[in-house]
Amino acid sequence: MVKARHTTIQVAPFEAEACAPMSGTLILLTLPDNFTTVHQEGSGYGEIFDDRETVTQRVRQYDRKKACVLSPRESAALIEATLEKYKPYESPRT
Repeated sequence: MVKARHTTIQVAPFEAEACAPMSGTLILLTLPDNFTTVHQEGSGYGEIFDDRETVTQRVRQYDRKKACVLSPRESAALIEATLEKYKPYESPRT
């Protein structure tokens, strides 16, 4: 997925959380007429916003968070390095 042309993956390191806290999933959808709507999810809820004030606020949150994440190239390198060290968990036999 990291090398797919239609996908951009960027990792937000744990240290970046202080930069722009965001909880849950945020989806920004801009339609062909440039109208943007927001879908935000958290633990036990999901909500769609299309009012200008909320959309503007969420877009700013997203922009602040994106300013703190690793570049696509750095993100790919981090993912690949992590996968090299990954060892599947083996449950202890009882």
